[in-house]
Amino acid sequence: MRIFYNYVLVTLVCVAAGAVCAQPVSSGDDREAEESILDAAETFFVSLKDSDFHSVWTLLSKKSRTTIINDVYTASEKMDMGVTKEAVIEDFERRGTMFNNYWNSFRGNIDIDLILEQSQWQMSEIHPSKTEIIISHKKSPHPTRLKLFKEHDQWKVGLTETFWVQKALRVLQYILL
Repeated sequence: MRIFYNYVLVTLVCVAAGAVCAQPVSSGDDREAEESILDAAETFFVSLKDSDFHSVWTLLSKKSRTTIINDVYTASEKMDMGVTKEAVIEDFERRGTMFNNYWNSFRGNIDIDLILEQSQWQMSEIHPSKTEIIISHKKSPHPTRLKLFKEHDQWKVGLTETFWVQKALRVLQYILL
């Protein structure tokens, strides 16, 4: 009987030790990654608020940039504007009229202060190439899970990966006019 109790005691100690050892340990690298992620997201929204659209564009994921260009091109086709996709790409690269109209319209349809000043931000689990920031506001029943992706060793905001629902044609018409 004594052997049985010793076996149970050793098993409990091993299980407890395993549970303690299995807990994630926060390292300096994790804190550095978290700071980098939060900085990228905050800089994105601050730049949007300040109308620094060049910085906004550079902080977007590649997929978001591609989706936005495709949406602008598709809207111009529907409006029979005779704009080529290459012209849209060129306009966005040189930060032209379509680019600025797009971001001014986007900025006018989002409450940036609600995101920056009135919401709580919490990091989700950080993976090597992606993560999420959980953004909660007291008046919203569901938090937003802002997706970020690591591209070329920098964290980028996945705007379209997070929020995109096909834009209304009237919004895009305003952007292109």
